[in-house]
Parts: sequence; structure tokens; C-alpha cells
Amino acid sequence: MCFGNLANLEAFRKTSFKNEKYSVVLFIHILLLAIFFNFQSVSIQRFQSSKGKKLAYLCISVHLFCIVCFVILFFVVLNRNPKMANPAKRAYSPPFSPSESSFLVELLRKYAHILEGKETESTDAHSTLDKNQAWESLSAEFNARGLVTFRNTTSLKNKWKLLKKDARKEFASSKKYSNGTGGGPPGKEPSDLYHSIIGVTGDVSIEGGKGSPDSDCRLINGPTARPTINPIAEISQESSDIEDQLLEEVFEDVWDPNMENDTTNVENSSSAANTNVVWNGSGYTPAMLKQPPNKALRCSQPTGIGKKGRNFDTYRENVEKKKDILNLQEQHFKEVKGAQEAEKESLKTRTAQDKELHTLRLENEKEQHMLFTEEFTTRTKRETAVFQADIQSRFVKQRRDGELFELEKKKLNLEIQLLNKKLGVNSEELNNNKKD
Repeated sequence: MCFGNLANLEAFRKTSFKNEKYSVVLFIHILLLAIFFNFQSVSIQRFQSSKGKKLAYLCISVHLFCIVCFVILFFVVLNRNPKMANPAKRAYSPPFSPSESSFLVELLRKYAHILEGKETESTDAHSTLDKNQAWESLSAEFNARGLVTFRNTTSLKNKWKLLKKDARKEFASSKKYSNGTGGGPPGKEPSDLYHSIIGVTGDVSIEGGKGSPDSDCRLINGPTARPTINPIAEISQESSDIEDQLLEEVFEDVWDPNMENDTTNVENSSSAANTNVVWNGSGYTPAMLKQPPNKALRCSQPTGIGKKGRNFDTYRENVEKKKDILNLQEQHFKEVKGAQEAEKESLKTRTAQDKELHTLRLENEKEQHMLFTEEFTTRTKRETAVFQADIQSRFVKQRRDGELFELEKKKLNLEIQLLNKKLGVNSEELNNNKKD
């Protein structure tokens, strides 16, 4: 039984385990089983001679307990990693070339409405089935081209995910460079593959949504107020608007008695035409408006409103007041216009004065520059003359010193010759004295 278990474990070790961790654990357990088996055989042979069967049975029970524990541990490890018995090798494929990547993006543009579309009407199972069929047809078209090697559907899906990831990184780097303050190496321009990927997925999938500023106020679709540059012009514009409005009110309030008959005739004709008209099925007609109001609705004091006879004195007073207002506005407008003209004249005089000051400043600077150049030229001439005179005096002094040196030299030579002559005469005299 023990040998059978060991054989089975060895077979499992040879066929199943290729991971180092689990193979080390299995090897340790096999060593423990072998040690217990040897200890069992030795203990049985020893204790049969000494009649200690209890200890032998105890060793056998310990051995069986270890075998059961090892089997349980072995099955637990197998259930924890079911692929360990038949490990599948990872298929190696060469990396995608640029031509393959561009061709894959072209094919994805064809199936973008299925693979990248977010269909809300269809169910998840139906959309997943359509996407799987689209990927299968795309892989068939891709492999029919025969660019480098065979690519399965999984590799094409993974490559498409990597392409979108690279596009997002490229957009992030370009956005980071555009938000910078300048300096450093120039930023990289987006590649053609990036633009083709955006054509398949859209801007939102790669670049994200464009945010809008938050505000609590409501924007009204209307002309925006432009800033005023000249406040005096703004005041004049407002005064002209007020003047037009007052004139309209004056012409509305002025009553012409000759027009009363015309208006009454028009009213009579319109009322005669519309007396039988019923408004919105309510039973009211325009003729009912000419009836006197009820006593409960009448005022206690007559106001004169709505009467045919109009108070021309009040209208005349209103017109005179409005004329006075218009005269004041016209006077104010003239004053504003005069102020504008005075300001223009002051600006002209100021600009003329500035020009004169500028010309005077330029002339002064030019004169100073001329004086400086003349002074500089005279100084340079004086310095050159002094330098030349100094050089000439040094040259004359050097020549005079040379001449004096030559004269001294000649003098010394003459003195030497005289001394030599004197010495020669003295030597002759000494010789003559010796001979004598």
C-alpha cells in the first residue's frame, strides 16, 4: 500500500507539477514518507524480537496518519490551482508593426458602430454577441491580409486597448505642455495614428468632456452692454434719448379739437359695425362699454377723466413746462458740447506743447552731443600732441646721452694712451739707469 502511494505520488510529480514552489513541497513530503516507512520496518523487526508490539503499532498508526494528512494537503493544493495539472503554455507572438496597427485602426473604423457604440435599446447579451461576431469578422479580415503573422481575436482586442491607452497618454502629454509656462524642449505633435484613433472612438473617449464654468446667474440672449469710453458722450446720448421721449409724450398729450369729430365718426362706425359682436361667448358686446358705470363704481368727486371736454389750460401748462425742460436740456447739451470742444482744444494745445517740448529736448540733446564730441576731439588732439612731444623729447635726450657716452669713451681712451706713453718712458729710463 505504501509503495503504491509512493508510486502514484511520483507519477503525479512527473506529469503534473512544474511550478517550483509546489514541487519543493511535494519533494519534502516524499522524503518524510520514506523516512517514516524505513522507521516502521526497523521498528517492527526490532520489537518482534523483544515483544514490544505496542510501540510498533503506534509507529504504524503515526505513519498512516501522516499519509492521510499528505493526501488531504495534496488535494487542497490541486483544488487551489486547477490549472497546475495541465499548465498551458503562453503562445508567443511578435509585436505589432506600425503597418499592422494602422490597418487594425482602419478595420475598427468599419466596425466602430458595433464595437465602440453604446446601445441602450439592446440588451447586454445581444450587444455582447454582436461585438463578439464583429471581432471574429475583424480578425478574419485582418488575417486575410497576411501582414506578419496570424493574430487571434484576443491579441487584437488587447492591442486595441493598448492603442487607446497610448492615445490617452499622448493627449495628456500634449495638454501638459500646452498648460506650461514655456521653455524647455518643444512638445511633440500628435501622430497620424492618434488622429485615426480619435476618428474611431471620438474626442470624448480620449480627451474627455469639455467642462463649462459654474454660475448661479442666468444668461439672457440679448445685446451685451459695451463699455463707455467717453462719459460726456454718454451723458449727451442719454439727454437726447430723454428729449425724444418727452417730445413723444407732448405730441400724445396735445389734443386737437378738429380731430374730435373724426374720432367720433370713426368710433361710431366701428361701434356700429361691432355692436353685435360677442366676445369669447361671454355675452358681452362692445356697445356695453358706452353704458354709464354703476353707482357703486363711481367716484364721489368728479375727476374729469374720460370726458369729452378737455382742460386746455392744464395741457398748455404741461406743454410750457415740457418746453422749459426741453430748453434746459438743450442748454445742458450745449454746455456739454462746449465742454467737449474746450477739452478738445486743451488736448490740441497740450499735444502742441508736448511736441514743442520734445523738439526742444531733441535740439538740446543734439547740441550737448555736438559739444561733447568737439570737446572729446580737442582733448584727444591735445593728448596726442603731448604724447608726441614727450616721445620726441625722450628721443632727443637718448641721443644726447649717447653722444655724451661716446665723448666720455673717447676721453677715457686718450687718458689710457697717455698713461701708456708715460709708463713706456719711465720703463726706458729705468732700463737706461740699470745699464749705466
